[in-house]
Amino acid sequence: MKLEKVTTKTAIGSIILFALLFFNSCIFQTKDNYIKNFSDFIQNVKSDSPNFTEEDWVSADLQFNKYTVEQYDKFKPELTEMDIETIGKLKGVYQVIKFKKAAKEAMKDAKDLIYQAQGAVEEVIDSIDN
Repeated sequence: MKLEKVTTKTAIGSIILFALLFFNSCIFQTKDNYIKNFSDFIQNVKSDSPNFTEEDWVSADLQFNKYTVEQYDKFKPELTEMDIETIGKLKGVYQVIKFKKAAKEAMKDAKDLIYQAQGAVEEVIDSIDN
């Protein structure tokens, strides 16, 4: 009998938790929350991106696409010109972060090529001298 009470309590607790999560995701998801959550996401990427792994970037890109496609389309009819401008700025910040990452990687690759070329030239000169 105690086992039934525990199981029933657990089931009721699970149902309540599911209902709260569902209620929260449906009722409290507003245009303003979308913009705030998107802004928070961009701020997190901005502060954490120097330490991102490739997996982190894949995850961030998926989340970015969710904000810029799925969520944007969902709230598009409600967006004001100011909202659209804010979202555009957030998109721009993300693209700048990604561009800086790519530029840093390109610079590192260029330095590596210079060092490799320098090593090759030194080897050729040593071969000629000997």
